[in-house]
Amino acid sequence: MAQLFPSLEQFPNLRQKPTDGELHLINFLVDNLDDSYEIYFQPFLNGDRPDIVLMRKDSGVMIIEVKDWHLQHYRINSKKQWEVTQNGNNWYVIKSPIDQVLAYKQNLYDLHIENLLEKKIKQPNHWAIVTCAVYFHWETEEKINHFLTANFQEDQSYLNFLSHQIILGNNSLIKENLKQILAKHYLSRKSKYFDEELYNSFKRHLQPPYHTKEEGKELNYTPKQQELIISKIGQQKAKGVAGSGKTCVLAKRAVNALKRIENEYIYQPKIIILTYNITLKNYIHDRISEVREDFNWGNFYITNYHDFIKQELNNIGIKINIPDDFDDWDSKTRSTYLEKNYYSNVDLFRENIDKINQYPVIFIDEIQDYKKEWVEIIKKIYLQNNGEYVVFGDEKQNVYERKMEEDKKPYTGIGGGWNLLKQSFRLSSNIASLASNFQQTFFMDKYEIEKVEISENNLFSSSEYIEYIPLAVFSVKDIANLIQEKVNKYSIHPNDISIQSSKVEVLRKIDYSFRNSQKLKTTRIFETQEIYQILAKESFNNNQLKNVLETIRKNKKNNFWMNTGNSKLSTIHSFKGWEIDTLFLIIEKDSKENPFMTDELIYTAITRCRNKLFIIDLDGIRYQDFFQCFLSSIMV
Repeated sequence: MAQLFPSLEQFPNLRQKPTDGELHLINFLVDNLDDSYEIYFQPFLNGDRPDIVLMRKDSGVMIIEVKDWHLQHYRINSKKQWEVTQNGNNWYVIKSPIDQVLAYKQNLYDLHIENLLEKKIKQPNHWAIVTCAVYFHWETEEKINHFLTANFQEDQSYLNFLSHQIILGNNSLIKENLKQILAKHYLSRKSKYFDEELYNSFKRHLQPPYHTKEEGKELNYTPKQQELIISKIGQQKAKGVAGSGKTCVLAKRAVNALKRIENEYIYQPKIIILTYNITLKNYIHDRISEVREDFNWGNFYITNYHDFIKQELNNIGIKINIPDDFDDWDSKTRSTYLEKNYYSNVDLFRENIDKINQYPVIFIDEIQDYKKEWVEIIKKIYLQNNGEYVVFGDEKQNVYERKMEEDKKPYTGIGGGWNLLKQSFRLSSNIASLASNFQQTFFMDKYEIEKVEISENNLFSSSEYIEYIPLAVFSVKDIANLIQEKVNKYSIHPNDISIQSSKVEVLRKIDYSFRNSQKLKTTRIFETQEIYQILAKESFNNNQLKNVLETIRKNKKNNFWMNTGNSKLSTIHSFKGWEIDTLFLIIEKDSKENPFMTDELIYTAITRCRNKLFIIDLDGIRYQDFFQCFLSSIMV
């Protein structure tokens, strides 16, 4: 008998009960598979909610989408779009269940499973370790096949596509038929591609672990932080200087919110924590893990805004219509199209609110990164009535140059004043002074200037170090050797190092030099030089190559963690919200091709550093006088 998660005895306690089709298929699988198979009902894959996932160690994974549909209410139009009607007159385009289950599979490669995408690029057979199926509970195989193909008998490309899909009807659920399907797709035999590393990674996502109190640690909170960690119904906004513990407050309040509502329902996430920066969600996860409480990780949904919206649209069956030449568009044109029609389309979500799962608790970190429309969608569509809604931010880290309100603060949808966190627990005295001086020099006419107060509990002021290094003539090898020279001089552990810039290209070459010339291990938020060279040889145009690279980088960001034991290479944007003991900041030449080296970006970067800050300036124009004058002043 197969293993089922959760068990049938726990089904009555689920918030979303199984449909007739889901229950029928689960019982069939449980009864006809041995205990080497694991069946997951509605697992929460950090946003994706497939109906059933079947997994077997050493073999592979199958995602099954279940539809309790009567096909007389559906049709496929000439563009092969699925449509549904309620009265036989008005037809509405919906997402095909085949496309829906394939999107779940794609996200496993692009978002969820570490290194799976790069494994597929190096060896395409890795794509076959995940199989997709659609089960129509109220229809036979014959009727489904007629529905899918009747009007497309001459379309060989479409028929070939269908031949590679597993489409099941109620008369398909026969033990011998199941055996044939599993054997054909390696679900009943050993696959060399589904190794133990991948199995364990899938397992962690399908069955979130339990966090025990002993895994956390005792944390002290200031009086103001004590106020903000109390979970309660209502809306609040908090802002603070860099290193003031905003994320630690968010983490503790999230756990306290879970304790307040944990008996409302089980097995579905109760608390959503949103960011814009993809890598920041892992930092939030680390901060929650420090909270000294017992809880199940499956209660938290930590993600960034765009992944959240994309996955929600797939979960409720809304198709993102992509023009045929979309892959040839540049990133700005693609982004504008998707924002207008989907990510910032408040009306789209209002029209589908009856399909949407709302949350009793929503937190947004780095609210200054959010557009007004995104805040409206989250607050008005996804927050339950009488819910808890809290946002955290710092407008001086507005690296994406969002429009601020009249008071020079980000839009939150919350009236009244901000709760202020004024003390920095991260910054050493000289780095705090540098941050304050930077504000006064570059932000005076743009934002409200705040003095960075150093907490008496700060641990780093005795060993801090700042060095400004202008490089007029250089090579990537020069930069890599310079960094290694400083690392050796100050005996810095690789895990305590981050190397940051505004562009991936120079970081990728430094990473290659570290790994090949200096034999150092690294953790990065971008592709390796080796993968880049493989892709550069493919028959992509420039925009297509950029799109593939964006997908790889997204996967890397989703799996970027701090304590890997390796040096971390990241863009400044992707490291926003994190902190590091030693930072090598590379300021590149600003140009029309690289217009991202803004004052906010530099400020954000220097406030990531707790202790040793090395500023490698390849530009030597805008910031040279400032840094040299500042360092002269603290040496007097």
